[in-house]
Amino acid sequence: MEFDFKEVSGNSLGELFSVNTWNCAILKVVMIFEHGGKIDIHGEEIEFKPYSLVFIPKDIQLRAVAGEPRPFFLLYFSESFFDRMVMDFQPLQQSHIFSGENLFYRTVIIPEKYSGYNEFMAFHMELAKQHSNELIYKEFGLTLIKQVLLTGNIYLDDFVVVERKGRREEIELSNKFRCLISKHVHQEKKIPFYTEQLGVSQRKLTSVTKKVFGKTPKELISIGMLKISKHLLVNSTKSIKEIARELQYEDENNFSACFSKLCGESPKTYRKRWSKEVQ
Repeated sequence: MEFDFKEVSGNSLGELFSVNTWNCAILKVVMIFEHGGKIDIHGEEIEFKPYSLVFIPKDIQLRAVAGEPRPFFLLYFSESFFDRMVMDFQPLQQSHIFSGENLFYRTVIIPEKYSGYNEFMAFHMELAKQHSNELIYKEFGLTLIKQVLLTGNIYLDDFVVVERKGRREEIELSNKFRCLISKHVHQEKKIPFYTEQLGVSQRKLTSVTKKVFGKTPKELISIGMLKISKHLLVNSTKSIKEIARELQYEDENNFSACFSKLCGESPKTYRKRWSKEVQ
């Protein structure tokens, strides 16, 4: 299953860690009910106000708080599902707020006059889940998910943005590095280019990215390259040879080998699978 939603509490959250959908979830959306709730986010116990919507990207760890009895509703889904939904739904294509590569989680407080929003959405998502074998309920569930994401996007200016625990300069350096990757990775794959742009040594950059992301600069560059490669394979009609040339690979075979190593399947297989899924 590429997405799921369920009512949980701090006591039952730990049960999700063995669920495959949860383990590959690119985004988790927590819907807090009228009594508020406490959740451990990246090692810090956070008390959330009633009627909060909390958007937690992949890089932020979510854990149970022992003894927390107050329930909340949890929506989570895989990267492939999210990418496909965004592709099919244009209003979400321009939003970067739901990126699983984000360093922050964000909280929206639903206005008091709409205080029943979370309960309303939770009830109808459960209803859609119970009848998911029927097409009309499946479409209903997808529509509800889109509405939750749009709600977050509409209230973008009202978000409470919270940094992960860690020193500010490390987070800022990591953020700059990820931005540089997004901007230049189609042409620059070597670490020295990025260290020169950032004005730091490779040793320093490696130390910071491993602390903040748990990954080396080389791994992050590879992830960035894989992301843009997938985008071109799915969203363009260019041949694989043309994509390889655009991304500065020596030839198509070199690109295919690198892509297959990172993705677990060839560019041709990936494009073919995606074309079937979106039909």
